[in-house]
Amino acid sequence: MKINAINNTNFKGLFTNKSTNNNWRMEYSPYSWEQNNTSKMAPKQKLDIYASKLADNEEIYTVETYPNLRSSSKDIFGTESYFEDNVTGKIRKTITEVPAMNREDSLMVLNKKLARFLGMKEKEMSLIKNDVELIKPSTIKSEDRFKKFYSDAEEGYFSRTYSLSTSHGTMKEEFDNVRNNVVNLYNKFNNYVQLRDSADNVKKQISLNESEVNQLKKLRASNQLIDISRRDIYDPNKALWDALQNIKAAANKFVCLPHKIISVEEILKAVGLKVKSSEIPQEAIKYVDVLIKKSI
Repeated sequence: MKINAINNTNFKGLFTNKSTNNNWRMEYSPYSWEQNNTSKMAPKQKLDIYASKLADNEEIYTVETYPNLRSSSKDIFGTESYFEDNVTGKIRKTITEVPAMNREDSLMVLNKKLARFLGMKEKEMSLIKNDVELIKPSTIKSEDRFKKFYSDAEEGYFSRTYSLSTSHGTMKEEFDNVRNNVVNLYNKFNNYVQLRDSADNVKKQISLNESEVNQLKKLRASNQLIDISRRDIYDPNKALWDALQNIKAAANKFVCLPHKIISVEEILKAVGLKVKSSEIPQEAIKYVDVLIKKSI
């Protein structure tokens, strides 16, 4: 399929634009835990700015009306994964799924996205603050106009500046405006609180992810890490199987699953008392598969 490349060829999170020489190629590298710990691409999910978590395959879907009627699907970094030109009928939806990231790389990419997600929340909170600041003068203005027309309506027939119908209509208009301001303020307050709380949760998740990445780096550097976090490869448990051929040497190591880190010691405690030593590797693999499948 021939089109003009939409983005430069560079890494922008999970989606990577590899379009070259007018050839469309959009690659997708899943998180290790994606699609129920299978390391496979999850369906796109609309980005919710009020959510405390970011979907694995987040989507910002837009429809442009100028210069053409064009539908577009982008991730949080703005990388366009597919589009449809509703005027020319041109569609580009092909996404090439490439090998998944291990958990360490997944966490680093996720944190880049969470930082952008946090920025979106902070910008939205700033907009809400600006809107709220406009409510007070609008309410005061309505109050003053209400009092003015109320006082005029109380005057005698020959002393009134406005007709009763004009005064009553204006008072109702200003009353409605104040009521709408109160409802608007209530809604914006709730939105702000939801954004603030979810932003705090995102900050906490970023911190936890950073701590785990540092732990993984140290374990990997000291040869204490058994990484089986990628599940899209042939025999994904091979590294653990090989390590458990020498249980004594593996006992102080840690296993990186798609969704968490677990110590070999914990695995041995779960299976070691029930089976013969020769059966431990096989039973350990079974135990780990259950943890992965159930996200325990």
